[in-house]
Amino acid sequence: MRTFFTLLVLALIGGIIYLYMISQRYPWDFVYDFESNKFYSFDVVKEDLIDTLGDQSGKDARAYHEAISKKDEDLCANIKSKSLKKTCRVDITIQKAKDDGSEEICETLTGQDDKKRCNNERLHSIALRTSNKVICDQIVDNMDKHLRCIEDVDSNILNAILESDTADERVCDTLGDSFFRECITHIKKNKTAKNYTSTIDSIDKDDCTVSSDPKEKQKCQDNKLFEKAKKTSDVTTCTGIQDEEIKQKCIQQVSYTNDMVFFKSAKENKKLNICNKIVDTNMKVQCRDLVLLDMAQSAKNTAFCSSIQDETLKQECNSIR
Repeated sequence: MRTFFTLLVLALIGGIIYLYMISQRYPWDFVYDFESNKFYSFDVVKEDLIDTLGDQSGKDARAYHEAISKKDEDLCANIKSKSLKKTCRVDITIQKAKDDGSEEICETLTGQDDKKRCNNERLHSIALRTSNKVICDQIVDNMDKHLRCIEDVDSNILNAILESDTADERVCDTLGDSFFRECITHIKKNKTAKNYTSTIDSIDKDDCTVSSDPKEKQKCQDNKLFEKAKKTSDVTTCTGIQDEEIKQKCIQQVSYTNDMVFFKSAKENKKLNICNKIVDTNMKVQCRDLVLLDMAQSAKNTAFCSSIQDETLKQECNSIR
């Protein structure tokens, strides 16, 4: 009997220690409700869910959400849980730093991890407000946060471009690959729609009125558009050509000329994004391979080599020391 009671007491003590350890392990991520014997994440605790929590857990959750929504640190005092009270104050400080942009606000926090998190959140917020990805590079010790910051800024820039009718393709060069493609596609569609009518109206048609034959007149106008497309290096001008053979010839010649310009620019600037503008598939692959090789040689880093498709260039790349 004595052994039974000893085991029972030890079990109770163990249970208390376990609950204490749990509360220390998840002080800021979860609310533990003793009545329902469940953990609830603060990320998903809504007003209707708060009502299902036990008395004290529910009060703490309400107090936390009220303090956060009002950004009032004094309201954190209504929270009974010490760890949650501390988290409440830290989260409000971080929110104020994000709104204000001041590093000094983060310095008021005592914990080094809290300071670091505060500064990372603050920098993310500034980068978004200013559409400046360079600021994301200041985010430390959190690669996921750093990459997410860059993607969020790219997304903001792209959304602004999609809403604009005057955006230039050069803006797309600042975006990451996935956003770059959507950006270029959108601008080209807009450009094609506008240029189709404007180019027809802008060509010198007087030279084509000599002939009374409608077919000859149309052919004359088509050739005028062809010449204009070559002069301006604008492949969208070719879309105004009525004769299919002349149109295709126009597109091929102007595209090739543009591709060579992009190829040269990509090589000189070591920018893969510029290679993506090249229409010809083989030339695009060759462009990317050579740029990757140049990047590997400049950085003396063979990590770039795996993306090279040409085997000869890949071997040359892997031999870099």
